[in-house]
Amino acid sequence: MWAIIIGASGGIGRALVDALANDATISGIIATYHRNPQLVSTDVNIPVHQRQLDVTDEQSVQQFSSVLTAEFAQPDDVNTAASPVAPKSFTIRYVINCVGVLHSDALSMTPEKSLQAFSAETLQKSIACNTAPTLLLAKHLAALLKGPEHCVFATISARVGSISDNRLGGWYSYRLSKAALNMAVKTLAIEWQRTHRNVSVIALHPGTTDTALSEPFQQNVPEGKLFSTAQTAGFLLEVLRSVSEKQSGEFLAFDGTSIDW
Repeated sequence: MWAIIIGASGGIGRALVDALANDATISGIIATYHRNPQLVSTDVNIPVHQRQLDVTDEQSVQQFSSVLTAEFAQPDDVNTAASPVAPKSFTIRYVINCVGVLHSDALSMTPEKSLQAFSAETLQKSIACNTAPTLLLAKHLAALLKGPEHCVFATISARVGSISDNRLGGWYSYRLSKAALNMAVKTLAIEWQRTHRNVSVIALHPGTTDTALSEPFQQNVPEGKLFSTAQTAGFLLEVLRSVSEKQSGEFLAFDGTSIDW
């Protein structure tokens, strides 16, 4: 049973790799990074294969899927340091997409405090990073996920993407992109109930985690509600392990509770 962690060079992604690397139920991990390949320590119990991926680029996602099919889904009789022999049976237990953006100097993005700060360009960037990648991954990994074993296809969403839970306003682009992501998860779950009955499609709210994404906004977090990346990874994995084969199209918080769309 393998895990695929998308965005493993980020705070939550890296912590998930570290936690799963010592999980007795997982045989190996494929961990993707955009620019930084330094993901986990070498003191792990299972193989961790690092692969570069720009999840906002469909050609990159398609190539990533092709590489997985060639290296892992098919037996390889050449054992080299660069390309270790993969098991003949490649069964995926988890796909977890951890890629997301709230603010970025490189992309000239910052969350809007009011309507006057809104721009279509920022919304487009948010959709490109926060919404489209999950569908691109589902589209190109679909063939690898279909099978008899239960698989959880999960993506990190956010409570601020809940329409019914919106009480503060603001953050237009981030809220819209996460609400669109939630709709993508729900719609995908409905389709895969017909074509991928073994896959549970889940949106996850990780809570406020001590990462670069939340750092500018931590001053108002209540005491005890700012989680370390290791804590968040533990919470999320506990939720994912509890997801049954009959569950799909759900929006779950780090404590396992359901969030209204």
